[in-house]
Amino acid sequence: QIWTRQLHDGYAVAFVNYTVPVVPPAKETLQVDGRLFPQPCNHTLATQHWNVSVRGVVATIAASSGDKGCWEVSGCHYADGSSVDSSYGCKEFPAPNNTDPCSNNMVWSINGNGTITSSFSGLCFQADDLEGGFLSACTGSSAQRWKLHGSAGKQQIVSADGQCISRGAPAPPPYPPQKPGELSFDVSMLGWKAAKARDLWLQADLGTLSTLTAKLHGDGDSVLVKLTQDMQEQIFV
Repeated sequence: QIWTRQLHDGYAVAFVNYTVPVVPPAKETLQVDGRLFPQPCNHTLATQHWNVSVRGVVATIAASSGDKGCWEVSGCHYADGSSVDSSYGCKEFPAPNNTDPCSNNMVWSINGNGTITSSFSGLCFQADDLEGGFLSACTGSSAQRWKLHGSAGKQQIVSADGQCISRGAPAPPPYPPQKPGELSFDVSMLGWKAAKARDLWLQADLGTLSTLTAKLHGDGDSVLVKLTQDMQEQIFV
């Protein structure tokens, strides 16, 4: 298996050899993936349907299907970069004079300039492929402009570049076929042409690569590599 994890200055890529079958637990608790990601618009996908309920000058935005979770500022933490998801149900509209952060973390303003802002903080909703939804200082950027499309109760929230907000992380692209005894990772899957690679187990620099290949031996054998983007993108393969 190949696992990736984003770091503050790059990515960690782990190659792990599992040859002993893993027995799943008898019962599994399925958690809702309420993260908000821009994806190609498809009106047939229930994950892109939102119920926008307006009360006066504020609104809530709830999933139209499943557990119908509402957009919320995660952890009631209002700051530039704070996560916005729909993982924890919905709340009633707070009273107009309510100043409690957690009573207001699901309340939004749908503005005439195309922005969607936290009514409590005034910060703009934004979303990208890596982090999903988050709050950001309003800059007038096209990345912060949205429009509602479709019938009430099943509206799509469409970005200026034509992407729709979808509930749940997109499926990762398939890995290319692997050779027996080897695992390979294409750096382009991170959106990069090349990366500086360092083997963290061996504490050795591997150079600038476009493809990582690991040979594993025996159950539990692993290779752990840290990747940082090579801005010059000089590729050696």
